[in-house]
Amino acid sequence: MYKGVYQAKRKDGTIYYRASITYRRKHISLGGFPTRETAKAAYIEAGRLINSFNITLNNYEETSPLPFEKWVIIINFRDNGLYFGTPIYARPKFFYYYLSPALVLKFDIDDLFYFSSRKIMKRNGHLFVADYGMQVNILSRYGIRNFAVAGKDYLFLNGDTTDFRHENIQLINQYQGVFAVIVKGKKKYKARINLPGYYIIGTYATEIDAAIAYNKAIDILKKNGVQKNYTPNYIDGLSPSTYADIYSQLKISEKIMQYKPKNCKKVNCLKNNHAVTGNTLPLCTYIHKNKLCCGKITFSQHSPYIFVLFYPLTPPATSPPWIYLCSNRNITITGTDASTAAAANIVQCALN
Repeated sequence: MYKGVYQAKRKDGTIYYRASITYRRKHISLGGFPTRETAKAAYIEAGRLINSFNITLNNYEETSPLPFEKWVIIINFRDNGLYFGTPIYARPKFFYYYLSPALVLKFDIDDLFYFSSRKIMKRNGHLFVADYGMQVNILSRYGIRNFAVAGKDYLFLNGDTTDFRHENIQLINQYQGVFAVIVKGKKKYKARINLPGYYIIGTYATEIDAAIAYNKAIDILKKNGVQKNYTPNYIDGLSPSTYADIYSQLKISEKIMQYKPKNCKKVNCLKNNHAVTGNTLPLCTYIHKNKLCCGKITFSQHSPYIFVLFYPLTPPATSPPWIYLCSNRNITITGTDASTAAAANIVQCALN
């Protein structure tokens, strides 16, 4: 076996080869490789990086037997005497975090401890780390909420979207559904919410008032039957009593107060008795035109059908509800007095 190379076995029994090198009394793993030769080449490459100070990250080529991440780790250790398990290259007051040779992020030195033990990943344009089993957007370290929009909710002051030094990031809207407006020459804060379609909750004197108003609007809409999952704003530094006082005094738009979900639509119904078996549990109920209550229930996790229960508003105590089996555009009617139900003004709940 070559120096720095040893054989290993995966869980499925296949053989592969690992390479490692020791530098400054530090054992550095170079990764796993399919053959002895590729593992040996990685070991030789690592030795070349350690001993040749004229080699920099700019010399990396895709044909290198070592992954680029290992290049960064080894060269940083060689130049700065600091070993990190993540692709960081330290500078006196900041550091670079290399996601690839072309994508390099900059951070304050104060963030070094955090990112030296967490791998940054990029997916769908978002940068995040795995933190205690959760995917955490790196913007949250700056008080920027998930799905905030650059240029609208926060700014990169020097125009460099890879520069995450704190002095370069300006937070504009730190709360969900809140944005600043100018009213008669004074700065105010407006709150709005998507129902879908944006509804204005109100205009308030402070950003905190607008954030709490957003939370209050969520509570009102849930009481009115809206099933959408909203994320409330977290207000740091307010005692529960202070929060409650502000909450109770805030005025909310009458449109929000009176809003009712438009979850039902007319559909064509086909009369066809169908036996329904299995456990069915109602998940939610709605009043539609003061005539019907309807609830969506699930028949089977793998079933292509959706079951919808329809109740008369004041049903006889002994009368079971009508049950409709929905598949694509057709609804199969079963239960008591199906023909009467089919002739009535039937609606299907298109619940989210």
